[in-house]
Amino acid sequence: RDALLYHILSQEPGLVIVFVNAISALRRLLAILKTLRLPVEGLHGNMQQRARLKYLDRFKKGGGGGGKTSILVATDVAGRGIDVKNIDLVVNYELPFVIESYTHRIGRTGRAGRKGTAVSFLTNEDTDIMYDLKEVLKSSGNSIPNELERHDAAKVKQTRDGKGGWGSKLTREQMQGMQEIIH
Repeated sequence: RDALLYHILSQEPGLVIVFVNAISALRRLLAILKTLRLPVEGLHGNMQQRARLKYLDRFKKGGGGGGKTSILVATDVAGRGIDVKNIDLVVNYELPFVIESYTHRIGRTGRAGRKGTAVSFLTNEDTDIMYDLKEVLKSSGNSIPNELERHDAAKVKQTRDGKGGWGSKLTREQMQGMQEIIH
């Protein structure tokens, strides 16, 4: 994923938000991108408000101008409530755990009538969101990648037991004593 992300970012796509799920992933990716001398900042919910505003302000200014790409690596704290209207690309380096977060993330691009692009790195670790992702793509008129369309997890909505159901049937012994709970 790192090489593919670097390839995308080296094309100077404009203002970019790269989303990750955890602060540890943010720190790792931030270190890699800074080593590659890309103009990058990080934004996460555990930062003090002053630091968040400083990094967000730098991001809004486009990494110092001069045609440079400005990159913000962020957790879902940047998925909602930030006021940056000229984001050209959103990269879901890690897909979120719920589809609502995905919708908020990709909604950062294409604001105020502009067109934008969203790229998501889908892995076999993302089975819990695959069905919903396929449905969102379908309902919004976007193409569904063949790998997603064919994946078993995209065919049936995943639920609590991860198998498309709420768990296995209870045995008679397991049901004993539950009459007081079930009305």
